[in-house]
Amino acid sequence: MTPVLGTFSAGSARGYRGNVAAATPTPTPTPTVTPTLTPTPTVTPTLTPTPTVTPTLTPTVTPTLTPTPTVTPTLTPTPTVTPTPTVTPTPTPTATPVVYVVATGGTVTTSGNYKIHTFTTSGTFNVTTGGTIDILLVGGGGGGGSQNSNGTGGAGGGGGGGMKEVSSVSVGVTPYSIVVGLGGSAGSTSNAGATRGSNGSASSAVGYSVSGGGGGGGGTNTAQSTGANGGSGGGAAWYYGYSGGTAVSGEGNAGAGSPPGDIGAGGGGGASAAGNGAGGGYAGGSGRSSSYSGTAVTYAGGGGGGAYTGITSTNFGGSGGGGRGQLYNAGNGTSIAADVGTDGFGGGGGGAYGQSPYAGGAGGKGVVIIRYLYQ
Repeated sequence: MTPVLGTFSAGSARGYRGNVAAATPTPTPTPTVTPTLTPTPTVTPTLTPTPTVTPTLTPTVTPTLTPTPTVTPTLTPTPTVTPTPTVTPTPTPTATPVVYVVATGGTVTTSGNYKIHTFTTSGTFNVTTGGTIDILLVGGGGGGGSQNSNGTGGAGGGGGGGMKEVSSVSVGVTPYSIVVGLGGSAGSTSNAGATRGSNGSASSAVGYSVSGGGGGGGGTNTAQSTGANGGSGGGAAWYYGYSGGTAVSGEGNAGAGSPPGDIGAGGGGGASAAGNGAGGGYAGGSGRSSSYSGTAVTYAGGGGGGAYTGITSTNFGGSGGGGRGQLYNAGNGTSIAADVGTDGFGGGGGGAYGQSPYAGGAGGKGVVIIRYLYQ
């Protein structure tokens, strides 16, 4: 341990200096003073304990949380979008080349875009490139009735040939037989008894056909006095109440009858109208128009009945080739002979009257016309 040196006061120091000034002593050796060392007491410091400071704890403040209100947003609805439809483009069609009929036969003409084959006699329609055609058929007209050479009164006019238009008929590469109907012959005349005119014959083409016109009634009060049935019916002979002939449905009209006591005879029926009796001047029924030839033409008129001027002078044939009936002029005893029906139109022949020449007119031949687009 390190010694602790004593502490000298200020008084002690002054006394010590006085002795020195009086004499000079024989120095006595300064004794070795071993100072009594007062040990410095161990000071145990009084420790003031640091007080345990309990800190004032600021309490944890749980803030009162105002809850954020749930805001339901106003939603602007997304508009319904109608999707743009997928447009499938219309494909441009591949043009199919037009194939036109190619054929020969008959008399060939053109009108506009049509090629026309007219057959006034039977023949062949020879197709080398098939396609679609239109057909007009007219049968032969019926012959007019005749009268006894010693008789009186009129005989009936012949009916017009049956008439029909058929469109859009398919034809292949083949020859087709074309039949053109012939006109019926006039009734015969004799002292013994006259006869009815004969019927015209049928026309046909490519599987279609029409009938010939009915013959006009003839004679005096015989079975031959009625009009014959046909494409259009023949007219009846005079006076005894005979009836006219009936027509084929879709082809023509009936011939006129003759009421009892009537001196004139009935006109033959036509394609668009029936034959006429006294009220219509004993004229033949009108025919019907067609444009298959390239222009409007009337076909299949009925023949007029035989009559005389004391009754009428209008016993003409119907439009469309019908022949006029014989017309007797009672004033001067002369007659205009009955006319034939017109060939190529299928008109009925005119009926005779009981004066010279007593004969009716023959019916006209029919016709077949074929047309098709060629350009």
